[in-house]
Amino acid sequence: RIKKLFGMLFNVAVGFMGVTLMMIATVLVGFVLYYGLRDALPLVITPGTWVYRVHQLIAFFLAGNILFNYYMCALTNPGNSDSAAYKRALTEAQENGWLPRIATSCPSPPTQNTKAQVGQQSLRTRLGPGQTSSASSEEARKPEGAA
Repeated sequence: RIKKLFGMLFNVAVGFMGVTLMMIATVLVGFVLYYGLRDALPLVITPGTWVYRVHQLIAFFLAGNILFNYYMCALTNPGNSDSAAYKRALTEAQENGWLPRIATSCPSPPTQNTKAQVGQQSLRTRLGPGQTSSASSEEARKPEGAA
């Protein structure tokens, strides 16, 4: 119950923070746009000319684009890799050769090796392919001290 309560409180806090940050971004972009067009642009270009109006249009377009992209980024659900759309897109991309083949599930855990298997593997690794040890395999299997 407590975990569920904390989860709900966290979601409310994140939602409140998201709305707050979106309002702050809107105010900051609006502030830069207003004072940039009112105070800075007239220092460079004569107000009322067609060049001034083109600069205003570009400034409004860029400000709107910034805010639109920020809002879409903040409001879009990130999804997860279990969704049907993600799996369909991944399969299509792999079939078309746009992505290399990747494992879609975790590999199975390694099996426990006996000491003899580990010894044989390390011996093969040290000797290299095609080489054999000087002792026969039966001698290697005998316990120490056995005749």
